[in-house]
Amino acid sequence: MLFVLGSIAGVSAQNISTLSERLAVREVGSAKAVVAEYDTIPAPNVVSGYRVRIFFDSKQNARQASLSVQSQFNALYPEFPSYWSFDQPNYMVTVGNFTTKEEATALVGRIASTFPKAFVLRQNIPISEFGTKDDHFLE
Repeated sequence: MLFVLGSIAGVSAQNISTLSERLAVREVGSAKAVVAEYDTIPAPNVVSGYRVRIFFDSKQNARQASLSVQSQFNALYPEFPSYWSFDQPNYMVTVGNFTTKEEATALVGRIASTFPKAFVLRQNIPISEFGTKDDHFLE
């Protein structure tokens, strides 16, 4: 970088050497203390990621329907984890653990004929849930 700047400004290598001898670096605070403080920060338990919602309903038979949809998905796509949840009054089935929206969208395209209402959902995903299945991305 100095070489490029020197040649643009017409400064010789000898002048750059003299210039670097005159530069003084002043450190504010202690880098060692900052690194030590950073090391004490706990690692996150979750990461922002994406999943695909394949079922969302609150009708009277929604519980049984959601379990059926989850079972169907698990039989067709055993390589992807599925999650059944209830948030009153809604029953939901969400699948996959993706770090990018593109990966989740690719799954939507792959399952669209069987699960036409599937959509991508941004979620905080526990790190422990990554790798719960084959942990491979769409081929």
